[in-house]
Amino acid sequence: MDMALWDIAGKRAGMPVHDLLGGLQRTAARCCTHAAGATVDASIDHAADLMERGYGHVRLQTGQPGLGAYGFPGTPGGYPGHPNPDGWDVHHYLRTAPALFAAARERLGADVELLHDVHSRLTGKQAVVLARSLEPYRLFFLEDPVAPEHYDRLPEVRAAAPVPIAAGEQVASVADAARLVQGGGVDLLRLHVSAVGGVQTAWHGPADVSPVGCVTDTCTRTPARAGASTSTSGPRPGSLRCRDCTSAGRCTSAAPTAASNPRERPPSPRGQPAAA
Repeated sequence: MDMALWDIAGKRAGMPVHDLLGGLQRTAARCCTHAAGATVDASIDHAADLMERGYGHVRLQTGQPGLGAYGFPGTPGGYPGHPNPDGWDVHHYLRTAPALFAAARERLGADVELLHDVHSRLTGKQAVVLARSLEPYRLFFLEDPVAPEHYDRLPEVRAAAPVPIAAGEQVASVADAARLVQGGGVDLLRLHVSAVGGVQTAWHGPADVSPVGCVTDTCTRTPARAGASTSTSGPRPGSLRCRDCTSAGRCTSAAPTAASNPRERPPSPRGQPAAA
């Protein structure tokens, strides 16, 4: 409701909502896109293609037994050739995920930022094992290693290895996000503006949860749930664009995600403020 009202206000004023909130603060944001495949080689081929199109941040996944669509069991595959066998095998995952990133670094090099989403599948101890095994591959972040009911284990995971931890996609309020930050379990918040109260609530969020970086759904080619936060009717002069995108207009990827904390290598030292 909040986002719909802001959208209506922007349309009545004839301007994008960001102008109502004080105007554009930057002309571009670093964006990530998603690469996946049924095999390690297919996933890396996909990532290499995206890099050729200008992306410098790639979330890398590969097919796993027991999973169909992107992270959800028992549903049709979300990518061509994505496997859909029965039986999730956590031990297989803990072996193959590090192998994926070892192969990716060998083929793609050290300059691309690689990300990985666990989709909340692990226990605290399993997440520690994964974080330690991924340390040599310098991930930009490791997302949702545990389910929300186990967020109290995130500080343990975060302390186990220097891999930045992202979480919050399943958080439903700014207060819950603040508790996640205050508990010391995350380096970046991965939030949906629509899930934490809309534009009005999010407007108060950054000052409350800093210095943790924030990753959100804002881009010129944005999901409908975030559309009101950037523009009233698609790209227009002065609207936000993907810094990593080769296109001057809309993003060339199907679902890019803007990162408001464009950290440089090495991965951000803990406790430093998010980039303006």
